[in-house]
Amino acid sequence: MFTDRQGDPVDPVPFLVVAALGLLVGVSFVATVAVQLGASPAVGLAAGVATAAGFAAAAYRRMVSERDSAAHREVPAESRLLTIVLGVVVVCAAMFGVSLLLYLG
Repeated sequence: MFTDRQGDPVDPVPFLVVAALGLLVGVSFVATVAVQLGASPAVGLAAGVATAAGFAAAAYRRMVSERDSAAHREVPAESRLLTIVLGVVVVCAAMFGVSLLLYLG
């Protein structure tokens, strides 16, 4: 079980989900794009793993280490849905931009 700065227990599932998604994106997308841009497969894999490590470090800092249990409150469903939809739009636009870069390059 993870604990925050004050020693309060923190649910590990959100952190593990974000870290796993970072690994998925890093190894499958970043490594492939790096190889398509001319890097060797080893460099592409290293870039993917570095991206996954960055995702995991940022997720740990935000969701475990610096989490303030006293200020934690329920977020309304509308706000959560809006955040998810905007996040999906941003990720899709970023992947489209990288794909366009590969297509034009």
